[in-house]
Amino acid sequence: MQFGRARAAEEEMEKAEKSKKRCGKRKISKSETSSIVMDNADTIFALMLAALCNHGNGPNSQSLLKTYLNQLYAFLFSKSWNSIPLSILALFPVLLSSKCPDIACRSAKIVGSTSLLSLEMNERIALDSEIVKVLILALGSSSRKVSVAACNALLDLSTTTVGTLRLLEFSALEKLMFGFLQH
Repeated sequence: MQFGRARAAEEEMEKAEKSKKRCGKRKISKSETSSIVMDNADTIFALMLAALCNHGNGPNSQSLLKTYLNQLYAFLFSKSWNSIPLSILALFPVLLSSKCPDIACRSAKIVGSTSLLSLEMNERIALDSEIVKVLILALGSSSRKVSVAACNALLDLSTTTVGTLRLLEFSALEKLMFGFLQH
């Protein structure tokens, strides 16, 4: 059901873009697309999942993912969320390991910021071994901005005892120290 709704919303946005290019009469503003995407967490999840399933590394999907991540980042702080729904959080291992540096970087920033929203979210993220593993791997990224964003996210996770213990469990301390020395 959610996947079908996501497909329909994505197709609607693509049709609007095509008609904008063809007609040139009416342009859809970013605020209008924001209202389409930001109805609720289910819609955000469905659209992001559809973009990932629809060749997540293709240019169109990358563009959509960047937009959704930027909107999610803004939405996190404008709506005073104290957590990200688990469904959206489950997408972050894939987003963090994206070949597109902008997607990986923004995803790391969202993970880091979210881990600072509440102790519960910090622990939830720290206990997600896939997110922690991908963040640790991202420290060695060829993109400096991705490695810095991953380093910052891991440091944000380390603000709680659970986060610190998880980083020790994955031997992240040495990699973090190497990251500091490298940058």
